[in-house]
Amino acid sequence: MQHTQSSRARAVKRRILTGVIVPLAAALATTLCSVTLSVTPAAGASATARPESALPTAWSGWTVVPGARRTNDAPDAANYQGRHYLVIRGTDNRIYLNRKTTGPWTGWSEVPGNGATTAGPEAIAYNGQLLLFVRGTDNLVYSTAFDGTNWTQWIPVPGGQLTTAAPRAAIWEGELRLYVRDPDNSIRFNVLADSWLGWDAVFGDGATSDAPEAVSFRGAHQVIMRGLNNQIYFNQYDGQVWTDWTPVPGGRVTTEPLRAAIFGSRFFLFARGTDGRVDLIRWSEGAGWSAWANVPGTRVTTAGPGATAYLGDLRVYIRGADDRVYVNVLT
Repeated sequence: MQHTQSSRARAVKRRILTGVIVPLAAALATTLCSVTLSVTPAAGASATARPESALPTAWSGWTVVPGARRTNDAPDAANYQGRHYLVIRGTDNRIYLNRKTTGPWTGWSEVPGNGATTAGPEAIAYNGQLLLFVRGTDNLVYSTAFDGTNWTQWIPVPGGQLTTAAPRAAIWEGELRLYVRDPDNSIRFNVLADSWLGWDAVFGDGATSDAPEAVSFRGAHQVIMRGLNNQIYFNQYDGQVWTDWTPVPGGRVTTEPLRAAIFGSRFFLFARGTDGRVDLIRWSEGAGWSAWANVPGTRVTTAGPGATAYLGDLRVYIRGADDRVYVNVLT
């Protein structure tokens, strides 16, 4: 049985499709998988090779984000009302943000409401607000919203879903989809339309020991995870059906959560390599997947990366070995 989500009806309810998938839906759902399976990774695209020449060269190099604040987890960033917001879990488990436009950073400040988390926060702009999601110290999922002036109180996402990792969110056809790792290692999601629709399982037998990632690109919605074998898998949703879990080509392994970002006409996926440096792979229409390559610079991280585009740049964030936050910018 395959789980489906009606994405536009306002009185949305979960449906379950049984039997044979119609050929057109199957073709749409497997488009990216077909591209993936037909691509032969370039020579040297193993878990240890790093073909830096395959990458654009206009990276800034790793520089520290100003301010004395440290973090225990992966940073995240989102754009809201023309501003770029960087959010972290502090070493005191509080949630902090730093903001910039075209000028310097404003400096770190605590998100109001006395919230606390044991994992990295998730930030996303949706429906005229900046939303933050965290795993609470009781393992429930909490959210707060910023309207440009005020923050709401931290409140649990309805449904009582527990998680043992950071939540992740993406927008698909005007609705916010929130993903978490269940304590049994499966991936579950909730959809915010006019209200939260309730928790459901992502189709397939995928299991992860970390936060899943989600991204919408070129008419498809994807969830990406680190499998229990440390390899990287994705599952694609076309609005009706999931394609099931497929390995990302190249055999890359990681020990931390992944991050995806859309930059221009490409979809970038970032992972912490086994040597602590940040690796990336790209998918572009007509070309499929690139080989895995290394983000230039010798800086290493002890957590998963964060990434988002802002004002024509792709910005990658990491927790450094000194627990400070570093950024590398691709123009």
